[in-house]
Amino acid sequence: EVAVDGGAVSLMDLTISNGYAAEHGGAVMNSSIATVTIADSVVRGSTAGKTGGAVENHGGGTVKLQRSTLTQNYAVEGGSALNNNLNGRVELMDSSVSANSAAVVGLDESLRGAGAIANNAEHDELGTIVVSGSQISDNHAGGGRSGAGIWNKATGRVTIDRTSFSKNVAAADGGAVYSGPGEVTVTSSTFSENSANNGGGISTGGNLTVLDSVFTKNVGRDWGGGVHNFNLGGVPIR
Repeated sequence: EVAVDGGAVSLMDLTISNGYAAEHGGAVMNSSIATVTIADSVVRGSTAGKTGGAVENHGGGTVKLQRSTLTQNYAVEGGSALNNNLNGRVELMDSSVSANSAAVVGLDESLRGAGAIANNAEHDELGTIVVSGSQISDNHAGGGRSGAGIWNKATGRVTIDRTSFSKNVAAADGGAVYSGPGEVTVTSSTFSENSANNGGGISTGGNLTVLDSVFTKNVGRDWGGGVHNFNLGGVPIR
């Protein structure tokens, strides 16, 4: 495991595999307010007993993932690929997040495991996740969990641009993206063949704006194949 406790750190042109942490950050753990940049790298096959199977942004710092891949990682509670805690910021640019699920450790992915990316925003903090030009696919959230692609737990903010979500499966709601009372903005993105109980593409109880995006063959087993809105306000989609 790479542990960051201060200062700016850059990890470039690396393959990090088979990391393990009993609690947080199986491969990379940022426990400070530092900025960690992961560029042109692959993180695979890493696990965490709680959150951040591959990468954990734990102390309110910043993690930047550029032209990199997070694949076949697993966490029990949140963020099998990447977990953002407190008021931290995560930026994914031109990257791939795929096949993160309990299956990588031999467990039933329908019964166990967190989705790929989590924005925890604990203690009423406002965590931020920005995703652009990326692919998020074939991730699973099991055991009654929501958000196989991205899970925006509380009052966090998620911005998605020019990104594709495909074949993400949630045991509960939001196959590609789930958001509680937080804010989600989606532009110029595609959602295809994602599935969940409600909102195969997106399920939200907060503020959602979707612009210039495409939804195809997403499945809501109960409600909302493309988008499921469970708040009392409107959802701008155009």
